Amino acid sequence: MNENDGRALRKACRYFAALAGHEVNGLRPGQIAQAAEVSPATVARDMPVMADEGFVERVPGMEDRWRLGPKAIQIALAHMHGLDRVMSRVAEVKQRYSRDPK
Repeated sequence: MNENDGRALRKACRYFAALAGHEVNGLRPGQIAQAAEVSPATVARDMPVMADEGFVERVPGMEDRWRLGPKAIQIALAHMHGLDRVMSRVAEVKQRYSRDPK
């Protein structure tokens, strides 16, 4: 990975962190820019690209605001469900080993 790729990935991570917790009203580009430590022009260029990929979306009725999109939430939910499956399996094993050995 070259240095520019690393910077782009770090910036995308900062966008995700900035938008987290703003599911209803989203954030304006200036707010995202401030949180991500980039210029508003950079946010204006990047958000449509991230929207094309499903990671962010404009807030309906407030088109000057952005929030996390369906793909970001679907990934988070898949992670949560995966953890739930693992926890269930651990509980099954724990129960099996904690039975009284008659």
